[in-house]
Amino acid sequence: EAAIHVPLSHLEADADWAIPHYGYPVIVYCAHGKRSGEAAEILADLGYYSVLVLEGGYQAYLNPKYE
Repeated sequence: EAAIHVPLSHLEADADWAIPHYGYPVIVYCAHGKRSGEAAEILADLGYYSVLVLEGGYQAYLNPKYE
């Protein structure tokens, strides 16, 4: 499946629409890795149980030496 952009401020309200199956693997990320941890907690609180965080965010993904 393709990536879906859901702003953190809308995640709780839009999670059912964006991620309809609670057991599907979900990788959350943001630019630098700070908001993605919060997003993962929100999803876990909503009952999603296969949530992974891209540590360091998209910048770390693009440049492994980025910290």
